[in-house]
This record gives sequence, structure tokens and C-alpha cells, in this order.
Amino acid sequence: MRWALPSWARILLAAAAVAILVAAVWLVLGSGLLSVAGMRAAVDAWGPFGPIAFILVFVLGFFVPGPELLFVALAGALFGQVAGFAYALAGTILGTSATFLLVRYTAQRWVQEALQTRFSRLAALERHLQRHGFLTVVGLRLVLFLAPPLNWALGATRVSTRDYILGTATGTLPGLVIATTLGAELSHSTALGDLLRPQVLLPALGILGFLLMALLAGRRLLGGGPAAARGSERLRREPQRTTAAQDRAIEARQELGRRPRRA
Repeated sequence: MRWALPSWARILLAAAAVAILVAAVWLVLGSGLLSVAGMRAAVDAWGPFGPIAFILVFVLGFFVPGPELLFVALAGALFGQVAGFAYALAGTILGTSATFLLVRYTAQRWVQEALQTRFSRLAALERHLQRHGFLTVVGLRLVLFLAPPLNWALGATRVSTRDYILGTATGTLPGLVIATTLGAELSHSTALGDLLRPQVLLPALGILGFLLMALLAGRRLLGGGPAAARGSERLRREPQRTTAAQDRAIEARQELGRRPRRA
């Protein structure tokens, strides 16, 4: 059984989440950190602790829907392909874990209700997440990558924290490699003709493919509205109706067995 936080601790965590959200919006959207020049200036200002500053800003970016993929590309542009990949992976694990744990210990009931009404297809994966959590999370990350609804929704499921972290770290590897490679190559492009090099076109096409696949899969998986929820509810009730019919058949046979036989 999962350890439950007392109510006062939940209130403190919720207040901390609001403070983090405000800080994230200000840092990520209001201070120019989404540009290469702005992020480079911030990293240089921290000197040898520049990579740590980048990772912290990256983690805050997970509380603002949208800039996660851009931060991965910025990692490649600022630190190169290898170091950028390492920092992006660290930021991805910390950022996705922070949102996951925040939902799990503060807003799990609310998100579960949202799953039933808005993301019913994801709620239908509950059994797979409980039995095969690691492989299911890997599959979801390969398709949806860093989609913000996925980070929050999985916190309300029964998937273990270990399976979530390991599955996220494994499933995001291809997307991180492609995005950091693209960022590193774009940082070396000084002319329009440089953008037509295979080193730029191939990662760009890979990112486009990821986005299209995430869009299509997200509409099917995360787009189930009330109608889909009602459909899921009917499917859940169907075995109950079948069981009731079987019970009536058994009762009828028993009644026939109790009747006296004619000589």
C-alpha cells in the first residue's frame, strides 16, 4: 500500500507547486531563456556551475507546457551533442519525476477524475501499467516523448515510481539523441545552405516524424472525451451483464432440478 501524506503536507506541497509554477513561467517565458543567446548568457554567468543552472531551468520548464523539446535542442546547441545529451537526459529524468511525484502526492484524485472524463483511453491502460509498468511507459514515451499531459496523467496511475523513472529514461533516449543532434548541428550553421546538409535534415525530419506520431497517437490516447468515457464505462459494465445472465441460467437449472420428476 502506498504511503499517504498527511493533509498538512499536501497543502505545503500544493503551495510549493504554485510557487514553482510562478517561478517557471517567469524564468522560462519572461526572461529570454528560450533563445540560444539568452540561455548562453545565463549559463556563462554561472561559470563552472552553468550546466547545473541549465538543468534547473530545464526542470522548471516541465511545469510550463511546451518548451521541453526546445530545451533539449538548446542543450545540444550550448554544450555539444555528447554533453548536451547527458544534461538533457538528467533534466528529463528530474523534470518528469518532479511532475509525476507532485501529482501522485497532491492531486492524484483530481487527475484520476480527469482521466475518466478527458483521457479515458489512458485510464484504460491502468492494468497494463500495474502489471507491465516499465514496458508500457517505454512504449508511451517512444510515441508521445515529453508530452506534458503524459507526465501529469501517469502520476495518477498505479505504475510504480521505479518503473516510471526507468521507463521514461529508456523511452526518451531516441528523441533526446535526435533533438540534441539537431541543436548541435544548427549551432554550427551560419548560412542558409548549411541547413540543407544531411546532418541537419535527417534530425529535423526525425523530429517532425516524432511530432506527427505524437500528435496522431495523442489524439487517440489522450483525446478521449466524455463520449469515450461513456464507451469505456459500457465496456466495464458488459462483463457484469454477462455474469448476471449466467447467474440467471444457473438459477433456472437449479429450479428445474428441484422440481419433482414425473413417474
